[in-house]
Amino acid sequence: MKVRHRFLPLAGFVALTTLATFPASAAEYNIVMINGLTNVFAFAGVPLGNGAKLAVDHINASGELGAGNKIVFRMEDTGGDRAQAVTLVTKFGNDPSNLVMLGPLTTNEVTAAGPVLAEVKIPELVVAQDIQQITPLVFPIVESPQAFMPKIAQFAVDKLGVKRCAFITNGENQGLVLNRDIARDYMKGRGTTIVADELVKSADTDYSAISTKIVAANPDCISLSLTPAPAANVVIQMRQAGLGSNVKIIGSTGIASPAFIKAGGKAVEGAYAVTEFNPPGATEQARAFTKAYTERYGSEPDSWAAIGYAEVQLAASAIVRAGPTPTREKIREALAQTKDVPIVLGTGKITMNPERKAQFGLSIVEVKDGKYTIVP
Repeated sequence: MKVRHRFLPLAGFVALTTLATFPASAAEYNIVMINGLTNVFAFAGVPLGNGAKLAVDHINASGELGAGNKIVFRMEDTGGDRAQAVTLVTKFGNDPSNLVMLGPLTTNEVTAAGPVLAEVKIPELVVAQDIQQITPLVFPIVESPQAFMPKIAQFAVDKLGVKRCAFITNGENQGLVLNRDIARDYMKGRGTTIVADELVKSADTDYSAISTKIVAANPDCISLSLTPAPAANVVIQMRQAGLGSNVKIIGSTGIASPAFIKAGGKAVEGAYAVTEFNPPGATEQARAFTKAYTERYGSEPDSWAAIGYAEVQLAASAIVRAGPTPTREKIREALAQTKDVPIVLGTGKITMNPERKAQFGLSIVEVKDGKYTIVP
């Protein structure tokens, strides 16, 4: 079933075509999103999906795809379940009318669906990292951990002057473990002492023992490779165990979310993270997106919403660059040749390097007065 969307005109951002007469031969380009809308990853999946839907409406209204042509968008929920991710990849991948797939959301889900992805041969934009070896059709939409984790680690060493750091990581998430590994190795190489290196599980809620152990180790830095709610809970419990306000809290893109601040309250004031997007954004296009998203959904977009919007932007650009009769293979080739394509993330333009790693620039942000602000 084709899903049709009502569009919201955006003055100064898209060229309106409401007065155009659509030709009978107008094309429809199917894009599917496999997302985590419920369960533990809903904090990312819900805004990701909202951003994607907004982008579809804007692009369909803009005429970017050609007069009368439009994206037909469909999204389904994995609930963060690997088996469901495999089922949905199989379902959508085997439907030849689908030209581009967005997701699954997590590294674990993409890895589980790897054999199916290689078989169905549908180009795929994902948030997951370091999974290019699965199939040449997979393209991460965000910068790699090898790009953003050294950035926050270098900031901690050079700007914050940390000497003794404790690491707390979700050991069940491959992407978060990779984030930890990169930051830890960088900081060790710069002479930082690693006073603790703890692995936790997604279902954990009691961090009292870890908190007591880490506080006793006298760190001046806590590095979190966790999702927002557990990260906030860890900080709260460490504060309760006596962690001083002078101890620097740093984290990966995973905690650069309003959910971290909402759950952590005053305990997370002064925490630092690296992020792909911080509202209102760095460019005119990003600021227009922030305005439109806020008007539609009642709150400012976070980095996940901006990533969802950018996924559709890049998919649409690849469809256009694939020519008048786009196929999956032509779209894959167009994605591989992406250079300076406008998006709302980072500095405003995305390029895919020869290893299919996205490049667009990231920022360091700090929690100030209950809100992330960019560190100059």
